[in-house]
Amino acid sequence: MTRLFLLATLASAALAQSAKPVKKITGEYHKLVLFTDGTVGGWGDMREGQLGPRATIPNSSGQATAYVPIALPGKAIDVAAGDGVSYVLLENGTVMAFGSGREGRLGCGERCQTGSETPVAGLRDVVQVTALSETGFAVHQDGTVSTWGRDANTVYGGLPLADVLRGTDRVGWKPVRVQGVRDVVQISAGAGHVLALTSAGKVLS
Repeated sequence: MTRLFLLATLASAALAQSAKPVKKITGEYHKLVLFTDGTVGGWGDMREGQLGPRATIPNSSGQATAYVPIALPGKAIDVAAGDGVSYVLLENGTVMAFGSGREGRLGCGERCQTGSETPVAGLRDVVQVTALSETGFAVHQDGTVSTWGRDANTVYGGLPLADVLRGTDRVGWKPVRVQGVRDVVQISAGAGHVLALTSAGKVLS
């Protein structure tokens, strides 16, 4: 039995005992669970603090083998799990980041430290959040998209990020709006590409 399978089995048993309906589960090496009541938790790799401060988790192995609740300043409406980082969208339209501060993954500039819990800088009126490895994406109410992290200055799936963000790698350490992309209602990311669904039913790829 592999470690990942064991973690999945233990966590599934823990969730089965919960009376709360689940809204979303996401992640690979660590999983995030969003419940319909706006609470969030997870299991799996916690070495970077992606499940909240390690001091609050009684496990020294670096792996949470059972469901761990994550304390939040408000109700959550969406979650996303990247490489060593977690993003939680709160109902007030802001995004919280947990985990690795390397390469701008926490979206709060050069001074972010691994393991810190911090709001992603400058994000407001967000309606959806997603992650691709070490990069975060947020869809805003006005249909625009913000991105941050290691690959925020790279073109993914045709989204014209490079024209705006080309230059120093640190440009992407805080969120920057993606120019030329509008009327987006949903973003999906995976395997080195991003797809954006517009309000007109078109897919940008």
